[in-house]
Amino acid sequence: MSANRVLLVDDDDVIRTTLTGVLEQSGFVVTCATNVVEALKRITAEPYDALLSDLHMPGAGDGLTVVSAMRHANPSAVTLLLSAFPHMEAATQAILSQADEILVKPMDVTSLVHVVKQRIAIGPVRNREIVSVGEILDRSAEPAIAEWYERVEKNGLLMSVSMTCELRCAHLPQVFQELMLRLSSSEPIGSGACYHLQPLYTV
Repeated sequence: MSANRVLLVDDDDVIRTTLTGVLEQSGFVVTCATNVVEALKRITAEPYDALLSDLHMPGAGDGLTVVSAMRHANPSAVTLLLSAFPHMEAATQAILSQADEILVKPMDVTSLVHVVKQRIAIGPVRNREIVSVGEILDRSAEPAIAEWYERVEKNGLLMSVSMTCELRCAHLPQVFQELMLRLSSSEPIGSGACYHLQPLYTV
């Protein structure tokens, strides 16, 4: 029997390294991602038996985007969310976004491995709405751009260049659109089959 493949998504280096070691020692094949965009690339590139994702990384609910993408690309995979703050609102959103279970951090690693194995054996919850990667990106584009601009405003060097908000952000919808096209492609990212698309950035 081949080893179960797990996609581990967490922006904390220590947690990611620790969980990778524990899962690999327990017989899993682990692939890591540090953020939502990297996770989406992994999800569209190869199949997994389970997703183990942090809920906030660092944006609130980033893990929900990853869960929805996994449900669309690989509905047979089980999806588990790690959260240090399991508020009722976040829990409700996770359930609606198709996560199979929420695990509260910090969690004993032995218990975590047991839960992952048990969930893979049971399989994912069925009969859930599937949301496409394109729909996920389309919904997240506007708040992501707003968050990006908030960070720009805190950078004195960038703000020393006299530009309106509209000019600074004008290119970003196109970036999201092209990212959506690349992630929606049937060909793996980096295969060279997507070269007919325009580059994400131009100089």
